[in-house]
Amino acid sequence: MSPWGRDRVTDRERLMFALRAAEGLSFRQTGERFGVSPERARQLIKRYCHATGVSVPRRPRLDPEPYSS
Repeated sequence: MSPWGRDRVTDRERLMFALRAAEGLSFRQTGERFGVSPERARQLIKRYCHATGVSVPRRPRLDPEPYSS
């Protein structure tokens, strides 16, 4: 059993993870899409990752020097 009390993930958690991984949405953007706070979005995505054994997806970094010549 997982530390969160259940091993199954919901379709909602699966979709939140997919949006974070594929589209690079922030926790704020993910939360807005699902009507939850950014912190709750982070918690649900983390729970999905622990239940399935995958890594938490990171957003792509912006170019550190976008204005260099």
